[in-house]
Amino acid sequence: MSSSRPAALGSNLELIRKYWPADLPLPERILAGASPSALGFGMEMARDAGGVLSRLDHQWNYVLGLPDPDDRQGTRGLASFDARSIWVNREGKRFTPEFGDPKVNLAALLKQPNKTYWSVFDTDGVDSFSITLAGWEDKSEVNQLVFQTPGTVIRANDIGQLARDAGIPGEALLKTVERFNGFVSQDNDEEFQTFGPNTASKPHRIEKAPFYAVQFFPITRKTMGGVGVDLRCRVLNQTGAPIPGLFAAGEVTGFGGINGKAALEGTFLGPAIFMGRLAAQSATNRIRKTTPKITPA
Repeated sequence: MSSSRPAALGSNLELIRKYWPADLPLPERILAGASPSALGFGMEMARDAGGVLSRLDHQWNYVLGLPDPDDRQGTRGLASFDARSIWVNREGKRFTPEFGDPKVNLAALLKQPNKTYWSVFDTDGVDSFSITLAGWEDKSEVNQLVFQTPGTVIRANDIGQLARDAGIPGEALLKTVERFNGFVSQDNDEEFQTFGPNTASKPHRIEKAPFYAVQFFPITRKTMGGVGVDLRCRVLNQTGAPIPGLFAAGEVTGFGGINGKAALEGTFLGPAIFMGRLAAQSATNRIRKTTPKITPA
């Protein structure tokens, strides 16, 4: 299939919610982190042509959702993180290994009150704040967007004030920070084992004012369900038969199920290219078979 209309559904929050994985609690707020144009039009086209859709609950979502300061609607997010931070829930407590397995992180977040958390760090963490999208390699641009845009971060000269401004119990957050700093000093995270004597990760104490808190939410990223296709990338109908002349490849098909239910960044490109090659071969072969031969006069 060929279309100028985007195929995947990662930014269609209505469909994301409709097909949310049954084994995970549905968050009250989820941010769109896929391409702004990924609204599912390609799936809609295939379905209208008789194609079958499947595995739409195979969603690859993250916990790294920073509300995009440039989005006035408040629905889009930027996949972001600070490598020198700890993550705390509304009770001021750590709840998951920071920067661990995305599946573990997401499941843990969705069990928290309001399904949100704060990334807490000190002044040394400002330069560690990253946005994990192409085009955000310039730290000065990240700093301008995140730290110079009003309402994006909370800053305070002491942990107690930071907690109050974030709506977190101050004593609880202070104890969490002090405990974490103790783990750093002994080079052993006794709570979540994110670091230790045998790990390459060497975290930093959170102790230099001013201190920062940034609120995060679940964010969409990729979908691994979509238009059903066969091994030749021909779109299938409800009976499992290929629809003549209709082909699909890449994320509109959920990468053909190659990635299963989970995959890391970068592992989607290979299946997309591979499927695109198969679809092109199939389409070319069909044209050759259906094009009438011209007999010389």
